[in-house]
Amino acid sequence: MKIRELVLMGMLVFSACSSGDDDHVFQLDSGQRFALQEEYASVDHGLSISVEHVSDSRCPTGVVCIWEGEATVYLYVRTQNVQELVLSTVRQPKDTVQNYEIELVDVSPYPDISREIEQEDYEVTLKVRRVDP
Repeated sequence: MKIRELVLMGMLVFSACSSGDDDHVFQLDSGQRFALQEEYASVDHGLSISVEHVSDSRCPTGVVCIWEGEATVYLYVRTQNVQELVLSTVRQPKDTVQNYEIELVDVSPYPDISREIEQEDYEVTLKVRRVDP
């Protein structure tokens, strides 16, 4: 388990060093879109988030389903250490990591029966708030 954490930490540090884009900076308290496999840092750089992949079982447009389904988002959150976080549109739309609440607002595009969605096509909208300890 420690090797996995070290590898993840190394990946996040490498991606943070290789990306100087302001596009990859997010504001607290506002909904922001996150592309998959990119690292985004908070304005104060106290927090960074990387969305790794999406598992999407939502009922596609053009189909009649018994259950609405859900989208599950797997991400890594780095404060002083790296933590894996799993959010879903139904079961767990928000969670807290240290003194930050991370809320899953949207997963797009919405599935459609007429086309298959590739992982790189997904964007996730997250709202991040600082919470009192």
